[in-house]
Amino acid sequence: MGIYRKVVVDVIKTEPPAPKIPEIDLEKHINSIDADIEGRAVPLVQGDKIIWEYIITNKGTDIIDDIKVIDDKEGEVPCPKKTLNPSEEMVCNLEGVANDPTYHNIAVVTGKGRSSGKEVGDEDSSWYTTVYLIGTHFWIDANKDGFYQEGIEEPIPYALVELFDENGTKIAETTTNENGEYLFYVDAGSYYVKFHLFQKSFREKSGIYLMNRKW
Repeated sequence: MGIYRKVVVDVIKTEPPAPKIPEIDLEKHINSIDADIEGRAVPLVQGDKIIWEYIITNKGTDIIDDIKVIDDKEGEVPCPKKTLNPSEEMVCNLEGVANDPTYHNIAVVTGKGRSSGKEVGDEDSSWYTTVYLIGTHFWIDANKDGFYQEGIEEPIPYALVELFDENGTKIAETTTNENGEYLFYVDAGSYYVKFHLFQKSFREKSGIYLMNRKW
């Protein structure tokens, strides 16, 4: 009589591996501030140093190669590497100087998924506005050369300084400090200042410079 054995075979159904999905993200900051809309433009003074930061993140599950960042006004942005693993991040930097009254630039990042072969990209922008400085010393120009020589010529402290626009409308006022210094922050335009002396001794001295000056 034959012997029969019951054999139980467990069949384990395995799912195919999930496809690698590439996804890349770009966040663009200016001097560490996220200013991607005009209403959040970073206020800068003319001549200020600018550092644009391009923060690139691999948000997918595929390795991304051939990463490149192009700024529409500044050109290609140098980056520390061309490849990012999933969840990896890098920061690319570009420097400039604030000169334009309003400046808006857009950056685009591109790359390619290693396994998927799919091209990916993202973009972000930043804004800044520039204000200008009107200010110098108010002093007695003893040698009448138009230049202030610190320690030689006498500054005029605590004088009232008024700022007017080109239409003659007063828009601000300040007082010189103990060193005769004053400063206004203004938008691009034409302005002039007027000075008013309070001390009688200064009124009696000759060669007072900058009683009226235009920008």
